Amino acid sequence: MRWLGDPGALLRMRVQFRSVVFMGDTIVAGGRVRELDPERRTATLDVWVTVERDGTTEYPIKRSEAEVRPG
Repeated sequence: MRWLGDPGALLRMRVQFRSVVFMGDTIVAGGRVRELDPERRTATLDVWVTVERDGTTEYPIKRSEAEVRPG
């Protein structure tokens, strides 16, 4: 999460693994802001990971979320 800056800005992360990611696989992580809390100055993100394998896109990590406090 280099884009977040300070690693301490990641407050909580809940991840659900749905399939295996093998050594040598190239994964692409993504996310979107689901909710902003101006009082706490936090954002809740929906996050996921994709991997291309045998011409198909798999989602080994989905239904996951992170709570962050951007700088």
